[in-house]
Amino acid sequence: MNQKPFSAFIPAALLISATLARTQPPPPAAVILPPPPAVVAVPATPPAAGPVGPVFIVEYRTDMPGSDLRPGFPVGDLGQCMNACVEDPGCRAFTWVKPYEQPPRRDNASPLCWLKSSAPNKMMNPGMISGIRQ
Repeated sequence: MNQKPFSAFIPAALLISATLARTQPPPPAAVILPPPPAVVAVPATPPAAGPVGPVFIVEYRTDMPGSDLRPGFPVGDLGQCMNACVEDPGCRAFTWVKPYEQPPRRDNASPLCWLKSSAPNKMMNPGMISGIRQ
């Protein structure tokens, strides 16, 4: 029995495309990245959510006369007064006074900060902001 070779049954176009596929250059090699470092710094426990320092309840237009740790001193802004209270272990509250609002003469050219050993009684004063450490 005279048998035709298998290739005789395959159309010529398929043979050409198969031949071309074998002669095409291989695709470019993928970029190989170096392995990750063996040691990665990771905190032992994730940081706790919430505030990271002391918390103050801040009341606008409020004065807390008395209980002063020392005389009022000049500061640039409310944040500096609050930070001064944080840094003083005896501070439990503060009053920040806007420029030209310190009684009785109202002649303070810069804001003043009064640190308090306790949170004394409050009284309304539009030129002051007070905070109580929690």
